[in-house]
Amino acid sequence: DSFSGGSIINEGLFLKSGGTNTASVIPFFANTGTVSIQSGTLAVAGSGSSQGGVFQGNGTVALTSGTFTLNGGILTSNIILNGASLTGSNGVIHGTWRWTGGSLAIASTLTVAPDCVLIVAGDNNANYELYGILTNAGKIWIQSGNLRCRGDYVGLLINLPGAVVDAQGEVSVAAYSGGLFVNQGTLLKSGGTNATRIEPFF
Repeated sequence: DSFSGGSIINEGLFLKSGGTNTASVIPFFANTGTVSIQSGTLAVAGSGSSQGGVFQGNGTVALTSGTFTLNGGILTSNIILNGASLTGSNGVIHGTWRWTGGSLAIASTLTVAPDCVLIVAGDNNANYELYGILTNAGKIWIQSGNLRCRGDYVGLLINLPGAVVDAQGEVSVAAYSGGLFVNQGTLLKSGGTNATRIEPFF
């Protein structure tokens, strides 16, 4: 809990070793060390940042509100973007990320590394907003909900050579007021019986 701000700076090990329910971190949470969630969920319920940090364990880290800033690489097997705004000018994500809520922020420049799978797995027919620039060098799996490029800001999706954007269900790459999808890799539709729409300039 926190009152009128406060911060947690983790340069070592932040451990959740027990409990199946959700534990919340409400102060600003700055991580350059390791966050290990062995069971249940750790909700980062205020803003935070990570620079070269590691998130691991059988449990889940949920970014639920505020703004979370990535600087440099971050390795994870268990992060869910679920309500927060993800930003950073040079953030590189490794491992497995799930995106079920929240957005990729205005002025963000983020990269999906070759060893990363970014899974869009939100509500059917909901839009998951890309306001900044997202460069994919790995895999983006759109399973449920639409990845929407917001051309009223930047809304740029770049799929590099060797990378894959895979529409795995009744999903689309949507657009609002423009947007741009630059495909230099593979655009795959592996699932869903209806048409997948590519709405940004392609």
